[in-house]
Amino acid sequence: MEGCVQRQIALNECRKCYIQRDFSRGLEVRFSSDFPQELEDKIDPETWTNFINNLNAKYERAEEVSCGSVVESTISFLTCHVARLCYPTVWSRVLKQVATFIEERNRVVFIPNNIFVRDPVVKGLRVIEVSILDEFSAPPTSAANESSCITPMLTPRD
Repeated sequence: MEGCVQRQIALNECRKCYIQRDFSRGLEVRFSSDFPQELEDKIDPETWTNFINNLNAKYERAEEVSCGSVVESTISFLTCHVARLCYPTVWSRVLKQVATFIEERNRVVFIPNNIFVRDPVVKGLRVIEVSILDEFSAPPTSAANESSCITPMLTPRD
């Protein structure tokens, strides 16, 4: 990305909207797929719905009872959970997949549209925090810099 300008944006200063958990199916990890009105001018509703549906599908797969999960739980129980030090659990593998998925979607889809989606694990899987990068404005362009792009560098504050 030669010729691009990077600008640091403090996420704690951005306007936020929160996507709540959907408890209509019980306590499983699932987020509401309703399109938030705060994102109306920022992103296509279908793109957002596909993103949320993919997240929900990943969490659903993690909660499925399968032969692998039964064996994993049995071995863990019989070894007083010491076996979990030797291999990652289904949940930890899914959490890594979700983090990678969100990172990739942020880079490819959301940041170019001035949106940053934070991994729901940061908020205890209660909500998805969406930062709207409203204050981001391009620096004055000169005739020589007209073709340059601007990529925000995001710095979360916990």
